[in-house]
Amino acid sequence: MVRLPDGTRLGSAGSAGLLRTSPVLAALRSPPAATASYRSTLNGVDTLYVVAPIRSGTTALGTLVVTADLSELRADQDRALALIAAEALVALVGAVAGAYLLLRRLLRNVGRITTTAASIEHGDLDRRLGDQGTDDEVGQLAATFDAMLDRLQAAMTVQRRLLSDVSHQLRTPLTVARGHLEVLARQERPSMGEVRDTVAVVVDELEHMGALVERLLMLGRALEPDFLEIQPLDLRAFLSELLESARVLAARDWLSSRCPISSSRWTWPSSAVPC
Repeated sequence: MVRLPDGTRLGSAGSAGLLRTSPVLAALRSPPAATASYRSTLNGVDTLYVVAPIRSGTTALGTLVVTADLSELRADQDRALALIAAEALVALVGAVAGAYLLLRRLLRNVGRITTTAASIEHGDLDRRLGDQGTDDEVGQLAATFDAMLDRLQAAMTVQRRLLSDVSHQLRTPLTVARGHLEVLARQERPSMGEVRDTVAVVVDELEHMGALVERLLMLGRALEPDFLEIQPLDLRAFLSELLESARVLAARDWLSSRCPISSSRWTWPSSAVPC
């Protein structure tokens, strides 16, 4: 509908009903200075109103009123919202199901790791998780756990063997020393020579035990990461010192050849005899 300044109204078919609506009548009586839009109900139908002034420069030529039925748009919006809700529900169900399956497998593997760790705690070092059939974090965790168990079992095996060897090595001097002392104790009046011999044997066995203890301490320190301190070595000076030390071992002809050394590799002499 177009309303002219003299009050004449021109409109399309069905526009007469607009005159029975209070928003349109108010807009026609007081035209807005700029285009305005608002929603209202026309004959029970949700309707969008757009009211715009018609101007030519600063001269008002009339007022334009346009309406649009929003019922179909509302129906489309309802269908779109229903579709979005259905898609969101399907996505939610899928996400929950996927998370449940993933967590179930993860918790099953974690439970297997816990059971294996409990068995190891009770002394069963032969238990392993094995191949999980996956290359994800759980499979890597299982492989790392099995590798750790292998190293732990090897370390415990070495420890048991070491304790067995140490107990055997320490039992011999203790038995010898105890035997000599018991023999000495059975004598009512042992001579000073027998006492000195017994003391000498016991001291010798104690020194042997002390040497074993020192070796054990050295072995314990050798397991520390900073036991060896790596430093650069002058190979020529080292070989010269080694030659001087070896000459006192036996009356033999000890030789040390001078090999030219390049910056990147050894250069063998033309005689093809390694230095």
